[in-house]
Amino acid sequence: MRPIKKILHPTDFSEGASAALDHACHLARHHEAALHVLHVVPIFGDSSADDETGEVARTGFEIKLQQEGEQNMQALVEAHSYRDVSLTPVLSQGVTAGPVILEYAESEGIDIIVMGTHGRRGIRHLLLGSVAEEVIHKASCDVLSVRMLPDHGDEAHPIQRILVPLDLAEQSRGLVAVAKRLAAGYGAELHLMHVIQPLPYSVTLLTPTSIYELVPEISDKARAYAEKLYASAGGPEVPYTIHITEGPVAKTVVEAAVDRQVDLICMASRQMGGLERLFLGSVTERVVRTASCPVYVARVSGQAAASSSSAEAAATATS
Repeated sequence: MRPIKKILHPTDFSEGASAALDHACHLARHHEAALHVLHVVPIFGDSSADDETGEVARTGFEIKLQQEGEQNMQALVEAHSYRDVSLTPVLSQGVTAGPVILEYAESEGIDIIVMGTHGRRGIRHLLLGSVAEEVIHKASCDVLSVRMLPDHGDEAHPIQRILVPLDLAEQSRGLVAVAKRLAAGYGAELHLMHVIQPLPYSVTLLTPTSIYELVPEISDKARAYAEKLYASAGGPEVPYTIHITEGPVAKTVVEAAVDRQVDLICMASRQMGGLERLFLGSVTERVVRTASCPVYVARVSGQAAASSSSAEAAATATS
């Protein structure tokens, strides 16, 4: 599979975006890849051309935002010039940033998007939305999501432990293949984890029992299948452990990442739409929103051979 050639880092020039830029530069240095840094200048209302010159009429506020974007981009390029990474600054416009990022990634043949997330929750998250979640949900390439931490420094944190949540579906085979290549390149160990969801509340009301009483061998079967997934996924051999636990999936994954001092969570994307996504949400998106460590979202299929090419390329980047 081909190495990473093009990396896209969308930025709003916030501290959260700066944390993600460190990871993007880290990958770009090790792969001598082109790093595109994209800032989307917001536009409001009708921006159609309405004069004889064909130019788009813009408000004074929009012009000010454009100028600030240009100044911030110039400062960013100058600040990171010492990293031996060639940055290609790109300023674009859009009512919202998500569609612009997705269109740019598609048109430029981007291999991986590396972006920050603010980890918004509650009403603020509902009103403002999350560009990172939109990109993760719709991007055709892999996405590395990085949340800003208080102790964020000038370099990406070394990747030594990778947590891989498995749902034991066929798609997990491709995810394990991606994770093994990542672990081999980083010199990291894998923590494969399957979370057994508790019985629905309606069931326990009728019969006060646990899933283990109904299926006593469930943990052994889950562990055996996880072993099978690891063995059949192919790729390099890396140190790994398997953890079987019970609880709400997203919450359990995030807590396990903290307890085991994980440096990276590697998950598969889940394509959902309409009411299913509105009411059930996405485990991956909830983990991205709340995890303190970076989350690598891989576009994988049921076939390990179809694993993301950019994920395998990322495996050669060592910290």
